[in-house]
Amino acid sequence: MQETHTSPIDDPVLDISGLTVEIASGGQIGMALSDISLHVAKGECLGLVGESGSGKSLTALAVVGLLPKKVARIVRGSVRVDGDSAYAEDGHYKDGLRGGKVAMILQDPMSALNPVLKIGDQVEEAIRGRSAMSAVQRRDRAIEMLDLLKINRPAERVGWYPHQFSGGMRQRVVSAAALACEPRLLIADEPTTALDVTVEASFSRLLKQLQRDLDLSVLYISHDFSVVAKMCDRVSVMYGGTIVETGRTEEVLRTPIHPYTDGLIRSIPDVTQKVEWLEPIDGQPPSIFDAPAGCPFAPRCAHASPQCQTDRPPLAETPDGRHYRCWHPLTDNAQDAADA
Repeated sequence: MQETHTSPIDDPVLDISGLTVEIASGGQIGMALSDISLHVAKGECLGLVGESGSGKSLTALAVVGLLPKKVARIVRGSVRVDGDSAYAEDGHYKDGLRGGKVAMILQDPMSALNPVLKIGDQVEEAIRGRSAMSAVQRRDRAIEMLDLLKINRPAERVGWYPHQFSGGMRQRVVSAAALACEPRLLIADEPTTALDVTVEASFSRLLKQLQRDLDLSVLYISHDFSVVAKMCDRVSVMYGGTIVETGRTEEVLRTPIHPYTDGLIRSIPDVTQKVEWLEPIDGQPPSIFDAPAGCPFAPRCAHASPQCQTDRPPLAETPDGRHYRCWHPLTDNAQDAADA
């Protein structure tokens, strides 16, 4: 296995390189993100998958400049959006990126929306300050965005309050606000978590359609491989604040190389087979304040060796461009990837 670095495509819309973030709490300092590198091409949907606490949402917050102040600190690395560095030399997030070139859909639409403001005003708020539109033009744009998100009678419903919408419709309103200024990059942070399975499927299809129609680049964050399989062109798997495997979604699902990726896939229920027990991953993700010295997954890994306990694995690459961090990859799958 050779040490390598990812080779981003030319002019990616999102390019994160070596991002490392510290979190301070209760007098302790922990490494919340360690050497995160990923890129999203124009028109591509990249999935970011992992258990809660893996660092997925924190990565997204770093991209949009919303890391908790006085708690989180970028130690090293870079974030570039549409070719521009997201952070100035003094560490401040640059004006005009968030809400302009990059927008974000949050998990819970009811928390994202103000219950005492009409939804039209909230969509317009996303435009105000980022556009020279007049008040009339902003209202027309809000109606246009609600229509784009398949909300019936948008001219009427622009005057409704959030409580008058269902959960799925509220998520569409949040998406309308995010897309109002035509961002190049959309971050969807587990946007279907608060929805039931039927509404989730409908919203996911709509988001995929919008991605194609608007030629959007999407960073799609989820803990659910079954959703990512339908949405994403490529997937990066996170564990313990680092990316342990990246590849094309269908290839990662078919031949996972990292034992953690394999464990996530095996834990998905298969309704086509009669199975008495699911195969959960034993144990819990590590605390950032008590992280293992070696591979972060070693305490839960059936393939771990003494080397895994002491040495962090370097980034390795297969000939077809798959990346992984593991001293003992699933050799049959790694060979399949190499031979593909």
